This record gives sequence, structure tokens and C-alpha cells, in this order.
Amino acid sequence: MHEIGHSWLEIQQNGYSSFSKIIENYTLNYENRDLTEDDIKKRGENPNDYERITIYDAYGKGTGGPDNDEPWFDMLVPKKIIQKYGKAWATNERKAWAYALKQLRRLRKDGLSIEPSLEKLDELQSEIYSCLTSYEETFSKKYKIVSPYFTKGKKFKKKDIGEYFQPKQN
Repeated sequence: MHEIGHSWLEIQQNGYSSFSKIIENYTLNYENRDLTEDDIKKRGENPNDYERITIYDAYGKGTGGPDNDEPWFDMLVPKKIIQKYGKAWATNERKAWAYALKQLRRLRKDGLSIEPSLEKLDELQSEIYSCLTSYEETFSKKYKIVSPYFTKGKKFKKKDIGEYFQPKQN
């Protein structure tokens, strides 16, 4: 349901799921690729406002991120671009979970429980938090920016889950 939520977001929100375009658009500009700390200083900007990141070739050895793909090039990217990307990625993941919960809730009200292992609030909470935390850790490791975006430092509460746990209607 979560993955279907991503597709739904893509269709309903006109490309909203394409959060990776935020960094990709910056890296497509070849002038940005060649940017040095001296260039940044000459422009009157602070090099500490940039982070050096590695761009990977998804068509290299494999797919699945920096552990499997071949490094393509390194470049300096403004932290504000990386933060914007992190916020958009997190919003996308959280909205996909919201979609999944809404669908699971609807099915439960109709008497169909397709995720019996997640019927208790703490189990569902733990599953969602675990997923969001893994993205948060990946983002922080890859971009060297501590991310408050995915979990916002706290677990979901019953009010966040909504009526998913309402008794089944007979």
C-alpha cells in the first residue's frame, strides 16, 4: 500500500514524487559541477554553506545507491538544495504512509484486514517509524546533514494514525 501511495502521489500531484529532481537539476548544470571553494569565496559566499557530495552512476555496476553504483563525480552542492531535497523526500515518504493507512483503514472498515501483523498501534507505529528512520539515516550519512525531516524526532501517536484502529463495523 505504501508503494502504491508513491504512484498515487505521482499521478495526483503532478510529478510530486520526483523529489530527486531537486538535486538532479542542480547537478545537470556543468558550471555547478566544476564549482570550487575558491569560486564560492569569490562570489562572496561561505564554503561552509556547501557540502561535497558524490554523484553515482546508476547504470554502473548495479543499482541501489552508493553501495552498488559506481561513483561518477564529486561536486559542491549548497546545503539549502540538499535540505530542500531532504524535506521533499521526507514529505513524499510520509504522504505515501498516510495513503497506505487510509487504504488499510478503509479495508478494515469493510471487514478485510490485509495486514494482521500490524493490527496493534505499537506494531504499526514501529513499522512506520523503522522505515522513516532508515531513510533519515541514509540521508544523514549520504549528505552529512542531520535530518529532522523524516521522523521529526518522534514516533507517531494514535491521533496521527487516525481511525485505523476503530473496531470493525458489523
